Amino acid sequence: GASRVEVYVCSCCGSQSRFARFNDPAVLLDTRRGRCGEWANCFVLCLRALGFEARWVHDVTDHVWAEFYSRGLERWVHADPCEAALDAPLTYEAGWGKKLSYIFAYTHDSVVDVARRYTRNFADMLTRRDLAPEAWISAKLGIVNGVLRARLVSGASLPVSSIISHLGPEERLRRLQWLLEAEVEERAELERGGRTQLTQAELRGRQTGSLQWRRERGELGSGGEVANEMELLLEKRASLRPVALVLTNGGGEGRLSLSY
Repeated sequence: GASRVEVYVCSCCGSQSRFARFNDPAVLLDTRRGRCGEWANCFVLCLRALGFEARWVHDVTDHVWAEFYSRGLERWVHADPCEAALDAPLTYEAGWGKKLSYIFAYTHDSVVDVARRYTRNFADMLTRRDLAPEAWISAKLGIVNGVLRARLVSGASLPVSSIISHLGPEERLRRLQWLLEAEVEERAELERGGRTQLTQAELRGRQTGSLQWRRERGELGSGGEVANEMELLLEKRASLRPVALVLTNGGGEGRLSLSY
């Protein structure tokens, strides 16, 4: 069943709409309904089905996306299926104008603080990371990852559904070696800091959701009010409902007209 059900009430007529939130990608592929979390779940499933190392990324300021490991680039690559954004990690800070803080990437055998990848100014981000000391967070992540890696090596307590549950001892050791090597490379990359030059894609405001909702969240991006004026007009037009339908046939010439 659903992990939870959200109920929305219309402020005008009082009617209710129920939205079930599912985490199981198999269910989501059937319902094809959801928001960023559901899109990320399905996308990670598809990436893994194609043989990619993929992980689920959670921004605590309210968004979820994915990353996959590119063996060609030898690094983790940002991928937001909800926004059709690829390798554009500065989108949220530069394009949407979000004040980011904590961003974590999750797989079945690792948890990584990837916040540095998504900012050009980590010193400024640090002023918002005030829930716990940085050293404490690093130590706790080390403990969690130690438990996950020990479970990987032993093969104990692995869920049957886990994508590594079928691996033999030698394969699990090879995976552990790759994880440790990739972790060292990623740590060095993150400590160097993300890139500072923005791409055109990273300057875009948020693309999904109604214009009014994005405006309320302040995620239209620079010049968003002007760039989205036509979109607002189209939304207003789409919200209209025909109240009269007139079909006339005068002088052998048919005419269909709608009034609102």
